[in-house]
Amino acid sequence: MLEALQAERKLSAELKKLLVASMGDDLTCHIQSLSEDKVRLASKMDNHDRAEDLQIMSEMWRCKFLAMSVRADELTAQLEHLPLDAIQYNILSNAKVLLSVDISQFCERTPCDEKIYRPHPVTSNITVSCCKNCAAHEIKLL
Repeated sequence: MLEALQAERKLSAELKKLLVASMGDDLTCHIQSLSEDKVRLASKMDNHDRAEDLQIMSEMWRCKFLAMSVRADELTAQLEHLPLDAIQYNILSNAKVLLSVDISQFCERTPCDEKIYRPHPVTSNITVSCCKNCAAHEIKLL
């Protein structure tokens, strides 16, 4: 019986060693797998962060492009209206100059006007009456 007990103890010790070794191997494999997963997840996070940064930058450049397109359209519209505005400015400045001219000098008669046309009063054949009732009492100037 002592021999059987020692054989069982020896067998138990070997089984313990095998169990510890297999658990150690399993634990080592599990730790290695977790480490690889951690590295893979860290790489995925870095890639995701880079992709997110690139997306933000592309959105920023798209907004800048749209803003510059709007500004270019505004400048093109201003450039198209510039000749019309210049013409209108010239018309308004010419009108201002013309309105500042004193036109009273154009209404005065010159000595030449008096020489060319000077109406003479007609004093012959004039009939003067004070009213309709006095038609019989007219004064005739010859």
